[in-house]
Amino acid sequence: MLDGEEPNFSDDHDGDDRINALDPDSDGDGLFDGTELGRDCSSPATAPDAASCIPDADPASTTGPLDPDTDDGGVPDGQEDANHNGAVDESETDPNDGADDALPTDTDGDGLGDALEETLGSDPNDADTDDDGVIDGAEVNPGEDSDDDGLVNVLDVDSDNDGIFDGTELGLPCDHEATDAAAGHCRPDADEGATKTSPIDPDTDDGGVPDGQEDINFNGAIDEGETDPNNGDDDGTPTDSDGDGLSDAVEGEIGTDPNDADSDDDGVLDGQEPNFSDDHDGDDRVNALDPDSDDDGLFDGTELGLPCDNAATDEGAGTCIPDADPETTTNPLDPDTDDGGVPDGQEDANHNGAIDEGETDPRDPADDDAGCEEDAACGGPTSGKICDEATRTCVDGCRGEDGNGCPAGQVCSSEDSAPGTCAPESTVNPDDIVAEGNGLCAARPTPAGSGPGAATLLPMFAALAGLALRRRRRTNG
Repeated sequence: MLDGEEPNFSDDHDGDDRINALDPDSDGDGLFDGTELGRDCSSPATAPDAASCIPDADPASTTGPLDPDTDDGGVPDGQEDANHNGAVDESETDPNDGADDALPTDTDGDGLGDALEETLGSDPNDADTDDDGVIDGAEVNPGEDSDDDGLVNVLDVDSDNDGIFDGTELGLPCDHEATDAAAGHCRPDADEGATKTSPIDPDTDDGGVPDGQEDINFNGAIDEGETDPNNGDDDGTPTDSDGDGLSDAVEGEIGTDPNDADSDDDGVLDGQEPNFSDDHDGDDRVNALDPDSDDDGLFDGTELGLPCDNAATDEGAGTCIPDADPETTTNPLDPDTDDGGVPDGQEDANHNGAIDEGETDPRDPADDDAGCEEDAACGGPTSGKICDEATRTCVDGCRGEDGNGCPAGQVCSSEDSAPGTCAPESTVNPDDIVAEGNGLCAARPTPAGSGPGAATLLPMFAALAGLALRRRRRTNG
């Protein structure tokens, strides 16, 4: 929608602190304005990869971008059109026909139907999927990616990337039963909601300083030494010694270096790190200090298509790999960007950001091969093959219990669930036969050259080892 074509362009219709010309979902129903009005996202003024435009799959039918329930049937347009494409698809109801409205199944009672949650990627069994203190259905524009960081708001703890978590901005206490406070993505509002800021506007008062740089400790209250994020007149100009976009005071709060614009040397300036104040992957390092914020094996700078050539980035630190194909990027806050089942860093095996020969595309779920998850996918219980957890591929090996063992005539070096190797029974050293708790014997293979050979073994030891192995297989079976 061109700005001048936006209905009531200067009004904030849904009260989310953005006028309609700046709000891709002016009525907060989950459908983007352009989709509701039958547009196809082809305007030269619309970015081709804009996350806030979905082409209307049925331009002949439109809905009201200023009416969250066009047919007044009781169910919002965006819940009737669960995949948000503007067409009435199979299993959906018609947002222009109030007679077919029926409350969708909402297993977790968060206000979003299960079908819609599947579309958005949130958990229909968890009312606060991102644990930011805001129930999924209460997130402002839950299907929008307000800060363009690759996470829709319902999955984004800091939807405007200002440093303050959404729940804090909305004045919430983190005490909802669905909010896992231990996850570290919720900070209780210190003034109990007396003052609030917008979770989708990084500078609520339009004073020139982001909310999180006015509320330096991100706790939602105006503490000593802080300015008011609801008063544009007091913003001033915070000191930013390294020019990375974060004030020195904020850097002192989160632990980054106010004299180093790229504290973790991953190629992304501290102030440009998505959700810089959050510890996204739970490794006790905020994203601005974590070169791999989603723990997928790819450095953040590589995922964002950066070259490691910033003067503040120390390539010798070993935490930046120049992107070999900056035209293709992945999400540094999503370990599996294409949701195909294989982490980005396993698809891009050499971690250089390009799709090289033998690699799959981390932006295309169709080519993901999730591989094995357990030994059962690698043959029968005596296949001599086990599932390697790191690569999710079947490799030669065995386990003494809780997994695949060795073929007949071979012995596993492992006595528990740890990976072991198979070796012929004839190479078992009698000195390695040990009593088990049940009075039987367990045999371990002798490494080459470390003990008597097969010709020196007594038949009795071989028989005992074979008997113990057979009985043990039956027990573990």
